[in-house]
Amino acid sequence: MRSSKGLYNYNSVSERREGDFYPTPDWVSDALLDNCRNDYRFVGDVWECACGKGDLAERIKQKCPLAKVYASDLYDRGYGESGIDFLTSRRTADWIITNPPFEMGFEFMQRAQKLAKRGFALLFPLRYLAGKRRSGFFKEYPPNRIIVIPGKVDFTGAGNAKIEFCWFIWDRYLDKESKIIWHLPTETKQGSLFAI
Repeated sequence: MRSSKGLYNYNSVSERREGDFYPTPDWVSDALLDNCRNDYRFVGDVWECACGKGDLAERIKQKCPLAKVYASDLYDRGYGESGIDFLTSRRTADWIITNPPFEMGFEFMQRAQKLAKRGFALLFPLRYLAGKRRSGFFKEYPPNRIIVIPGKVDFTGAGNAKIEFCWFIWDRYLDKESKIIWHLPTETKQGSLFAI
């Protein structure tokens, strides 16, 4: 498998930020964490493998007290363990939860499927459901839950959000059946309708 740096170098002609660094806003993290029963779902070793400056990892620590969070990144952004290439690592964890580098989403799916003992949750553009290259993976390993985030996500704070996103969750303990959940802000939720 190619390393992350090789993929970054391959994609370096794009106008994306260096190292595909787009921090996860808290409300996007909450779309995942508030729609799961955190007291039992994200427990044990949780690996945030593209941690950046730690936004998502810190949110997991805050909302999932039974999770032991390990954070790493290929780049040194002042948080977690730097120099760790997820695509070549052999580290395992109960859960892998991350906002993967945009152009390496497929490679992160493949690697997470091999390394996660319980499951993994990855943030992707909604259009990832329709990708030809990913269709074989989805057929063999259908995500158990897809949490749709209404509206477009602004990762830069520049007010130019262009893409809709969703969380894809794979859980080895659940049946191979995909269920879709539409995330709503906390104040509009009713009971446990959105809990999985």
